[in-house]
Amino acid sequence: MSFRSVRRASHVSGHDLDALKRDALRRRGTVERLEPRRLLAAGDLDPGFDSDGVAIGTTYVTEPGARAASVQSDGKVVVAMHSEDGGQFIVRRYTAAGALDTTFGGGDGNVTVPFAVSGPYRAEAIAVQPDGKIVAAGAAGGQFAVARLNASGTPDTTFSGDGVHAFSMGSNTFAVDVAVQPDGKILLAGDADGQLAAARLTTAGALDTTFSSDGKVTVSLQVGLREWANAVALQSDGKILLAGGAEEGGGNEKFAVVRLNAAGTLDTTFAGDGSVVMDFGAFADEIRALVALMGNEIG
Repeated sequence: MSFRSVRRASHVSGHDLDALKRDALRRRGTVERLEPRRLLAAGDLDPGFDSDGVAIGTTYVTEPGARAASVQSDGKVVVAMHSEDGGQFIVRRYTAAGALDTTFGGGDGNVTVPFAVSGPYRAEAIAVQPDGKIVAAGAAGGQFAVARLNASGTPDTTFSGDGVHAFSMGSNTFAVDVAVQPDGKILLAGDADGQLAAARLTTAGALDTTFSSDGKVTVSLQVGLREWANAVALQSDGKILLAGGAEEGGGNEKFAVVRLNAAGTLDTTFAGDGSVVMDFGAFADEIRALVALMGNEIG
């Protein structure tokens, strides 16, 4: 289901697939060599993690880029990454000491996730469920792509039959963030043909038809050229926050926040129409991370 907001950026204070991917890389930062780092409470690098607080690893011919990380309850670190050429969707795990975890995947700490659709592939986000299963999200061949792995790194066949699900949100789409609800349903946020996009999957990996009837939502803020979501967060009351940016033209980008009801409809108690666009005067404003605070404030 698609929504269109009548609010324009001026009223608030203050393509093709390759082009969209270049935009995403520019917005999220260039792909860099994988360097998980761990800090002490005082902010210093932790020498107990790979001896100097920094773990650098490359096991592929084409340089992998780390996009997101999550810490398991046992202190191990799982990382979503992909090869620079888009040929591999990769999940990697480090021990609490910063070494590649040889109990994960094929014994080298890496899992290359296969999708039935052709690439390119991008692993952009990762989350660990309370039961220890690992959810990674991104893109496969211009579609939203999700994989769920068991704690050992094997595909979770209770998820969509083979542990992976790729689905279209339009002609050029990709997921950029993932969150797991308390009931185990999986929320995704990203870009669909230049609009903010969200999707929700059931615990079994199917599109959730209680969310906007087909499991998919796109929101057009009517700002100008394009909009996108970089982050998703769940409030304690079940409402869903999407945050990212909106470009009105001339390269001028603005903060964008949308709030959805649990059923996927726009929450009109939020700024009147469910969306806020803010311009702080800088040339390129956007939100890259999002936290729902106590009292359902946004941080």
